[in-house]
Amino acid sequence: MAKSVELTSKYFRTQKAAMEFFKDMLNTYSDGQVLNSDDTRLLSELLQRHPEAEYKIGEGIKYFYRGTSPEYHTPCFFIMRADNVPTEFSYISCIKANPPTTEQLFYRACRHAVSDELIYQKNEAFKKSGGKLACSETGDLITSEEAEYQHFMPKFKDIVAEFISQYKIVISPGLISHGADMQDVVHFTDPNMEADFKKFHKTNATHFRICKKYIR
Repeated sequence: MAKSVELTSKYFRTQKAAMEFFKDMLNTYSDGQVLNSDDTRLLSELLQRHPEAEYKIGEGIKYFYRGTSPEYHTPCFFIMRADNVPTEFSYISCIKANPPTTEQLFYRACRHAVSDELIYQKNEAFKKSGGKLACSETGDLITSEEAEYQHFMPKFKDIVAEFISQYKIVISPGLISHGADMQDVVHFTDPNMEADFKKFHKTNATHFRICKKYIR
């Protein structure tokens, strides 16, 4: 049986139909051209299905554009992230993947709740070091643009799990919502829960490390 692809604002009866749709979208643009608002919304919804959506989205999305994959030398979609670092992604990988579970969306809402604080901490660390720090894995000196600021003992997923346990949270779709603009940001519907997680995170997130992006 053919698998359907259901996005927030569009439904495809088959994966083949979805692939043809997004292939046509990609071919509408030339290299370097930024996607219009309607295509941005649909691509943002599709991106939520990517197996590494959290890392692709990073600190947020500024815009999408068409580019050429440096590895395969074929046209593909690119994200210009909020930290001004571009990253490519495959719409085919998004279509073939399963949509995010409610638990995964809850995790992303937790990440979004503390994203501003983590960005501030990362920037301050590089500012104090004169602009470069050593990667915890390779020892290479890297800039802020090349680096990820990672939770380390406990990991972020463990902090989220402990938050759910201590606050006796029953995860349900009503706890989380997609942003109304580009659909790339997932946040809590209850500001009190967001405030509780920020406080919990501040108490429990005690160790971080700097690593070159995509080293995990």
